[in-house]
Amino acid sequence: MASASHHGRDGAALAAGLEAAIADLTQQRAEQARHRLVRLAADFPAQPDVRQLLAAALLVLGDHQSSLAEACEGLRLRPRHVPTLLIAAEAALALGQAKAACGYFEAALTRDPSPARVWLAFGKALAAAEDERAPAAFAEAGRRDPALSEVQLLRAEWYVRHGQSGQEIEALELALAGNPDQSAVWFRLGLRRQDLGRLEAAVSAYRSALERQPDMAEAAVNLGIVLQDLRRFDEAMAAFRQAYRTRS
Repeated sequence: MASASHHGRDGAALAAGLEAAIADLTQQRAEQARHRLVRLAADFPAQPDVRQLLAAALLVLGDHQSSLAEACEGLRLRPRHVPTLLIAAEAALALGQAKAACGYFEAALTRDPSPARVWLAFGKALAAAEDERAPAAFAEAGRRDPALSEVQLLRAEWYVRHGQSGQEIEALELALAGNPDQSAVWFRLGLRRQDLGRLEAAVSAYRSALERQPDMAEAAVNLGIVLQDLRRFDEAMAAFRQAYRTRS
């Protein structure tokens, strides 16, 4: 009877401690949560929820090495637990262990493939690991949440690093289809089209950049250069004048 009462008190203490730690994390009191969870871990060393929350608090505090260690202990106690896998992935990525992070993200997505932002984070880890699956992961994130326009820019960055200009242009165009008010992306698209000799298309991109940001001198200069190449000299001079007015 005394043993049952003792276990009941332990269970109540654990539940109260976890609830308080969650409240601390919710209120952005990560250091307070860490202290509380360290005490709980000493009292309940085989409790995976304690390890998961302690890993989360340490991640917020920037102690990535300790966060990863606690997450790994949590996964030993409760294998393939998605929230703990994601904490381990973020900690590993912050430590520069991109391949390990990819493994954790992949395991999490095997259990729950639905969250677009996990696909986005997986893509970033793959890109850091120079894994050729990165563009496909970014594309999957965009498919699951079309509002994530950054995925196309990340795809574009991958392609330009690997000398794949055609695919970069496609990714930039998709990014603009989702959000056409990105002047910097229009400028970048103009540069790529200009590099490939697609001069009329470059003119259109530079003009779109300037419509959204009239003081973008670089776009006006490049527009003037392309218009010169097209032998449209009056328009070129107007573009150069716009660049001069912007810079003066």
